[in-house]
Amino acid sequence: WARRTEPIPAQLEVVESPPTTLEIPGRPGQPPLRLDQLAGKTAFFVVVGTWSAKSPEGEQLNRALSRWEFPPDTLGFIVADTAGLGLLSKQINAQMQSYAREVKVPLYLDYHGDFLEAFRLPKGHHGFVVLGPKGEILTRHSGDVDSAELARIRRLLGAKEPAPGPPMPQLNE
Repeated sequence: WARRTEPIPAQLEVVESPPTTLEIPGRPGQPPLRLDQLAGKTAFFVVVGTWSAKSPEGEQLNRALSRWEFPPDTLGFIVADTAGLGLLSKQINAQMQSYAREVKVPLYLDYHGDFLEAFRLPKGHHGFVVLGPKGEILTRHSGDVDSAELARIRRLLGAKEPAPGPPMPQLNE
């Protein structure tokens, strides 16, 4: 059940109103993720799960999000869909501790599936949500993105490509 994959619909289900009361508990020592506390900021959420560890789905978007530079009023979060795996929470928390140190945005574990349900995203796929400063949903996506969608997401987030680094030193012979 925890590893099931639902088909990606041609059109995601409508979300009647942004779930500003949604709260995802934090990992040990981490405050909860409360959407109502993001007012005035643009926030993006990457949804991953046990099924995505070995899948290339979302790879292009994840690499761009890791590379891009964001304005100070743009925040990012990773929400791991761990619904149905609460009995393994101690082991999952321990494993995610090292992963969380490697990513540049906070990582949250959703043991109840609240995030997928609130944003009507199908289970088993890379998910992506952007909320605007007023809590409005600017975009929701499930699955891979093409280059046009990637460019649109970059504009929504106010992100830019980093400046090129210094050239590689040349060896003198």
